[in-house]
Amino acid sequence: MDKDRESVHPVAGTEEVQIVYRRSSARPVEYAILLQVRAVNGWETRIVADNSHVDRHVDEHHCHRYLEGEKQAAEPLPFQVADTNDAMAKVIDWLAENWMELT
Repeated sequence: MDKDRESVHPVAGTEEVQIVYRRSSARPVEYAILLQVRAVNGWETRIVADNSHVDRHVDEHHCHRYLEGEKQAAEPLPFQVADTNDAMAKVIDWLAENWMELT
C-alpha cells in the first residue's frame, strides 16, 4: 500500500526544522514520520519512524536515525504503542518535543 498522503509541519520556534508526515489513506496501514533539518542543499532527514519495510510487514513500529546521510539499522521506539494510530500520535509528539536532541 502506498503512502499517498503527506503533510509538512514546521517545528514551533524554528524555521530550520520540520516534521513530514506520510501515511496510506486506508485506515492508515503504513506510515513514515520524518524529522528534517534545513541544510545547504535542502532538507535532510535526521530520524524517521515507520512501520513498514520492503517485505511489507506492518505494525512493527520503530525508528531509524541518519548519520552523515546514511540510514541506520532499525531501533525500537522509546515508548510503548497500542496500534498504528497511537504510534503516529506519539511519534509526532516525541519528535516535536525532542527535536533538539534528535538532530
